[in-house]
Amino acid sequence: MPGGKVEQGEDLIAALQREVHEETGCGVEVGQLAGVTSNLGTPSVMIFTFLCRHTSGDPSPGDDSLEVGWFSNGTAVGLITHQVEQVRLKDALGYEQRVVYRAYRRLPVDHSGARHTKCFGSTAVDVANQKGC
Repeated sequence: MPGGKVEQGEDLIAALQREVHEETGCGVEVGQLAGVTSNLGTPSVMIFTFLCRHTSGDPSPGDDSLEVGWFSNGTAVGLITHQVEQVRLKDALGYEQRVVYRAYRRLPVDHSGARHTKCFGSTAVDVANQKGC
């Protein structure tokens, strides 16, 4: 899933479009906000998940991507190995006019060398009847 940081002075939507283009070679029209995910650990990070529509370009990997392409929903979910990213994609694919908020914290590496994630549940906010500003 494309992602990145908003640069100083950059608009959130412009950053999203830039990151998608840099990582996939595709242009997108940004739609509804579908999810907000907070990493409560250090460093703390807040991730916004938007629904987007492809508008231009053929998928080709950028500097930050190993592979890009068109996949069925099930295949796309199966290709993601990071637990939090997989949940974010499932939330977006099941979008029902609600913004899903999730929080998590990466736990320290255990005695076997594995790192685990502790999820703190989710909350859905109904956006079906929200008005724009």
